[in-house]
Amino acid sequence: MSLSLAQINRVVALANLLSQSQLDRVIAALNDERLHLGDGTLAVQDIVGLAGAAASDVANLLRQWQHSGSTAKELTASLATAQVALQQAKATQPHIQLVWTGPLDAGTQTRSTFLVLQELIATAKREIVIVGYTITEGAAPILVSLADARRRGVEVTIITNRAEQHVEVIRAHWPHGVSGPTVFTYPQPNDDHMAALHAKATIVDGRRLLLTSANLTYHGLGGNIELGALIEDDIASSMIKLIQLLIERQIVRPVAI
Repeated sequence: MSLSLAQINRVVALANLLSQSQLDRVIAALNDERLHLGDGTLAVQDIVGLAGAAASDVANLLRQWQHSGSTAKELTASLATAQVALQQAKATQPHIQLVWTGPLDAGTQTRSTFLVLQELIATAKREIVIVGYTITEGAAPILVSLADARRRGVEVTIITNRAEQHVEVIRAHWPHGVSGPTVFTYPQPNDDHMAALHAKATIVDGRRLLLTSANLTYHGLGGNIELGALIEDDIASSMIKLIQLLIERQIVRPVAI
């Protein structure tokens, strides 16, 4: 089967347009010879159950394919190949969601920073790493959830700017009898009093990564306007490697809890 670039582009465009079930129905109708090259929009509507632009686009492809001299069998194989390729591409794409703290309901396309953090901690199986600028009393519910994760055997690491200033907050909300988190500090450099660890990220199980402008404070989790993204991708493991490098080179240093 030798297809032109124009034919391949038309097949891919149609595969992108139709849903999985719609494309399945078109392929099945071609296989069963219920749908034929040259069939019009009404035939596509009746046989495949499509309507509107979807039915028109399928009919256009059938006519174009007939004029090209290629066969229905070749079209069926091309559609099936495009379907598999698109499924594989979607499976390997990172899953990204918008996360924010704000004073209004932004709709289904965004999620609350506080609720995303709670969900990440609750579903962690092996490891939680939190990097942040500061932690205050406003983060008490997050610390309680981290302690619950620690009870389940999840390793918890917290890295903050001048962590020695925040350890009392962590201690105050960490239950007795539960192994504490591993805490690291970014100490103030001697040659630059303005330098700071300003990053805010939560990495769970080396796969899920929340990048956000929000600190673990009352306002960061509920009072400010903060923006972030929840990313499910291997880039989270790259973030872990970077953090391990900071630890190995003693750029961040352990703090006793």
